[in-house]
Amino acid sequence: FRLANPDADTDAAIQAVGYQMLKMGSVQPAVALLKQNASDHSRSPGAAFGLARALKSAGECETAKREFGRALELDPSYKRAAEALKTLECR
Repeated sequence: FRLANPDADTDAAIQAVGYQMLKMGSVQPAVALLKQNASDHSRSPGAAFGLARALKSAGECETAKREFGRALELDPSYKRAAEALKTLECR
């Protein structure tokens, strides 16, 4: 789709699909999808946040922490990312 429609903004739609996949328990496919979305939309704090949520669900705490931090770097006012980063505990 992206190749055929390079001007289409798919960021929010892919995030929604990824979140639904997480809810359905398809964690690794969601991580893969949201990782690609974050790569395709590297300046999107929402894409970084979505990937961080998926990584957290996959137990990849340190990587999730980096992505929550990247979301905050892209948008310092991103309250959900700040809260998630503050409460994330890695072991």
